[in-house]
Amino acid sequence: MNGLLNKLKPEVRAKLESQKKEYPVVETLLKTLDESIVFSDLRVFEVSSLYLFAGIDTFNMSVFDFKYGVALFEK
Repeated sequence: MNGLLNKLKPEVRAKLESQKKEYPVVETLLKTLDESIVFSDLRVFEVSSLYLFAGIDTFNMSVFDFKYGVALFEK
C-alpha cells in the first residue's frame, strides 16, 4: 500500500519506530498512517500524536505547517 507511512521523513519514521515498545499507541498510529492515503484522512488526535512522538516542537510552527504536515512528510 502507498500510505502515508511510506511518505514520512526518514528521521520521523525512525523516531516513531524507536518509541513503539514504550508507547503502544505508536503502533496504532503507524498502522493508521499505513492505511491513510492523504494527510486530511488523519484525525486531530492522530496529527497531535505524530508531532508529540516524533519529538517535533509545534510551538513556533505555522498553521500551514501544522495543517499540512510539512515537518512530517517528504514532498
